[in-house]
Amino acid sequence: MLGVATVAFIATGPGQTVVVSQFNTAIREDLGLSASALGAAYMIGTLGAALPLVLTGKASDRFGPRVVMGVVALCLALACAAIGTVEGVVGLTVAFFLLRFLGQGSLGLVSGHLLAMWFERRLGTANGLKLMGANAGFAIMPAVALGLIEAVGWRSAYAALGAIVAAIVLPLVIWVARNRPEEVGQRIDGDPPVDPPAREHDDVGCELDGLSVHDGLDAGDLPAARRGDEAGDGDAGAEVDVVEGERGADAARLGVGLEEGRVGVAVERLGAVRTEQLAEEE
Repeated sequence: MLGVATVAFIATGPGQTVVVSQFNTAIREDLGLSASALGAAYMIGTLGAALPLVLTGKASDRFGPRVVMGVVALCLALACAAIGTVEGVVGLTVAFFLLRFLGQGSLGLVSGHLLAMWFERRLGTANGLKLMGANAGFAIMPAVALGLIEAVGWRSAYAALGAIVAAIVLPLVIWVARNRPEEVGQRIDGDPPVDPPAREHDDVGCELDGLSVHDGLDAGDLPAARRGDEAGDGDAGAEVDVVEGERGADAARLGVGLEEGRVGVAVERLGAVRTEQLAEEE
């Protein structure tokens, strides 16, 4: 994910001063603005762009950096096309606001968020590599911007930069980027997977295979219990059978209690699935 974050940070170029400054002369001549008016428009747009960045951060926390990165990249491409339609200083100020907010601000923010989701101990190293790659990209972007301005004019040149951003970032967002390493079976910092610890009492399943709901009962207990149930027909001579029946019923309850205790152990040690299998076998 380091590569995706690096490319996304390079894609902030249309909103970075290093690229915007290449358009200053062409914009001033086309719109008839003074250097101070152009500087004021850029300053106001930059200051205003800092305010809503907290909303971008909240959206990235809620929906994940992958979704927000895709939305911001698409909006940045549209903003690059919109600046080519301005006709005055007010429209230019709004365009600068959008470029600074979406490019230098939001896209840079979510690229850092994505990197932080994939790295923890090595975050400093990963961020250093990202900035190294981004600076290399920023080094060639002014030349690209100047070449486009000379070829198609500043309005179409900005639209072309936006199209390049969308064409590169959006496919990465769709097919490569993921919010967390767990989504693709990896671990943070690229650590190797850890085998789950061996479960204790693995032999419990073998011991429980022979469990029966009648365990704990002697062979003669159940007939005694049945005889106890048949007691009470009014025959005073059945008193002994009643006593034996009560003893049998107690033994039956004791056997069920033992069985419930064993099932409880099975639930704790083997999980509910294993217990259900035992119940089905019975």
